Amino acid sequence: MSAVASLAPEFRDRPLNVGDLVRLDILLETKAGSDGEKWTIAYPEGTPPPAWLSFGSLTLKVEPIKILPSEGDTRKLEVVALVNQPGPIALERFELARENGEKIEVPAATLEGQVPAPQASEEDAKLPWILPPVAFGGWNYFVIALIAAVIVAALGSAGWWAWRRWGRPLRKKLDHQEAALASLQRLQRYGRSKAGIRQEEWKLFSFELAATLRRYADTNFKIKSSDMTDREFLA
Repeated sequence: MSAVASLAPEFRDRPLNVGDLVRLDILLETKAGSDGEKWTIAYPEGTPPPAWLSFGSLTLKVEPIKILPSEGDTRKLEVVALVNQPGPIALERFELARENGEKIEVPAATLEGQVPAPQASEEDAKLPWILPPVAFGGWNYFVIALIAAVIVAALGSAGWWAWRRWGRPLRKKLDHQEAALASLQRLQRYGRSKAGIRQEEWKLFSFELAATLRRYADTNFKIKSSDMTDREFLA
């Protein structure tokens, strides 16, 4: 069974543009099916029925397909289509499907008419992402000074932190002998700084001297001098 596709008469002499809806007349050589039968554009089996399918310059609406009155032993169908590209209206091959599963091929054809390419308007031709030049209003010295102050403060904070992290000399951990010598040197400086030492100061001096000797002995000789009297310790 052969079929021929053409634009409906009211669209043949009308200028068409991309995006226009048109109607196609499909003429079958035999009066296939009944007047109330349902026809669709054939689509791959096992897939949900699509709303539209594209065939060349036209996108066809899958259903419904309208049955038109026809003369003689022919069948005339009407399909809604959307113009999807400029240039000649080239319709690719597609198939019609009947309710009983029969498929009828509609061969490719170049239909009447020519679709012009869309013309860009003056507004569309403008480049919205290119901003106009901004007039230079002069230097704002207050803002410059404020930014400079912030930068100087940030650099100062960074330098202080770096000095604390890497520049500060590390304290040496003294051993028991060095600690004892340092304590004796402090007592010596204290004694030399006094022109005359009162009895109370001599007591404090002697207590500190005894404590220094006890700490040194405890650490160096591993004894527990806190349990000894001064006489026992010195003996």
